Amino acid sequence: MVRKASTRKRQTKVAGKKKLVAGVDFAPPEPIASVLPRIQLKTSQAEELWALVCEGRRRNPNNDADAEMAKEIFASADLANAVQQALQFYVRDVIFLSDVPQFRRRLKTLHNRVTRFLATLPQEHDPVGYFLKRTYTGEIFLKDQLRPTEEKIVELEQAWSEKHGLAAIRNSLAESQKNIDAASSLLSGTKPRDVAVEKLVSSLAHAWKAATDQWPKSSRDPYKDSRQSGPFADFVLEATAILPSEFCPPSLDHAIRSVCDSAPA
Repeated sequence: MVRKASTRKRQTKVAGKKKLVAGVDFAPPEPIASVLPRIQLKTSQAEELWALVCEGRRRNPNNDADAEMAKEIFASADLANAVQQALQFYVRDVIFLSDVPQFRRRLKTLHNRVTRFLATLPQEHDPVGYFLKRTYTGEIFLKDQLRPTEEKIVELEQAWSEKHGLAAIRNSLAESQKNIDAASSLLSGTKPRDVAVEKLVSSLAHAWKAATDQWPKSSRDPYKDSRQSGPFADFVLEATAILPSEFCPPSLDHAIRSVCDSAPA
């Protein structure tokens, strides 16, 4: 009988082929719940963003003008909401992900504590381990009124062997330690700000696609050191300009190019 590899082993095997990227290949650490910062687009900002989207839209000359106008009003509002939400999550991510180095240190500390605890666990065959097992199963008791029935003792012995015994605890902690190692390996070299920027641009790309029915394209301006140019690049620059100055990304070129090149199938 061929046994399937555990999920953790399959993840480790995949991770061994290439460096996995946070935000692209796996979800980076994030809080279970958090309060999003308040970012409200002004009417002029929303209008400017919609104007940039219109540059990248395909227009159908056969559409009814009134129906098209009504559709654009709703699409413009949806775009503003999507951009606003993307910016809010970006600021939250920058604040939280800045703690990734501390997160890595906590994983290392946890690993070391598990190692120390494993070193203190007695073996099943030494006096302490043997006494603990017999206490759990009730075999330690001499009087019938204290001692479980033979059937119950068999049941407790099985539970000790599979779940609660020293060997089971040791195996479980060793597996947890491997999981900690895998998590630490994933976060090795992760740059929090880069992860947040990629997520932001990806969210803006999805908003762009919802408004234009097409994934944004990457293009470069030969007159500006081959920087990203075109309607989507202008859209991203306009959206990120809304952010508080301390959260504005220093560079967006790589993120724009990466997101544009990773169009969903």
